Parts: sequence; structure tokens; C-alpha cells
Amino acid sequence: MKHVFLSMFVLLAFCSSSITAQETKHSTTKTTGMKEFILLVRVPADYSTEQAKAAGPKWDVVTNKWKADGIWVSSFVFPGNSFVLSGSDRQLKNEYVLANNLKVVSTIILKAESFDNAVELAKACPVLDLGGSIEVREVPPR
Repeated sequence: MKHVFLSMFVLLAFCSSSITAQETKHSTTKTTGMKEFILLVRVPADYSTEQAKAAGPKWDVVTNKWKADGIWVSSFVFPGNSFVLSGSDRQLKNEYVLANNLKVVSTIILKAESFDNAVELAKACPVLDLGGSIEVREVPPR
């Protein structure tokens, strides 16, 4: 009886590792040779909590697709206060850096075949419909 349980355990472990290896092989094959791009997500300075909540489900659809396609790397949201150091005297201010009345609120790193492909992916970002912008930059190889 012990041998039966041991055999079943070994078989399950083997099957599990085989499936994991196949999934890993599939996901790495899919993105082999792709470059990483960072999307800098900016929203208007007066972007409200209500707007963020309304955009949330749209972001879920976009990010879930990117994850399913195996091109999602990571993202970072920057909630709360922003502190900016500037000048040789290291003056500290509690403020956002605004460019064209837009502030950076998050970054997203994706894999894409080319810069043009990364720009096409960025067009799906919901903040564009709310007056925001997406800056696309290629991440240098590590």
C-alpha cells in the first residue's frame, strides 16, 4: 500500500513539473527576442478619485489582456504625496512635478517586438480618454 501511494505521489509530482515546464516554455517562447518598454502614465493635475474609480474596470480589462498575452512585466502606482528635491541646496517641496498640467501617477513595463508595437499597446490605456497621456520609452537591456 505504501508503494502505491509513493508511486502516485511521484507520478503527480512528475506530471505537475511537466505541465509547469510546458507553461514556462510556452511563455518564454512567446516573448523571446522582445524588448521591454516603460509606459509613463500621466493624468491631469485635477484628476479625481471618482475618475480613477471609473477607469479602474477599464484598466482591469487592458492589464488582464496584456497578462494573458504574456507581455506584462510589472507596474507601479504612485499614490499619495510627492516630495521633490531640487537645487544645490536640496530644497524639499511637497508637490507634484507637472508637465503641461499633467502628473505621473504610475508606470507600466511591457514586452513588445518594436517601439511601434509598444505605442500601439499604449493606445489601449484608459487615461487617454480622461485627458491623460502615455509616454513610451524603451528600457535598455539589463
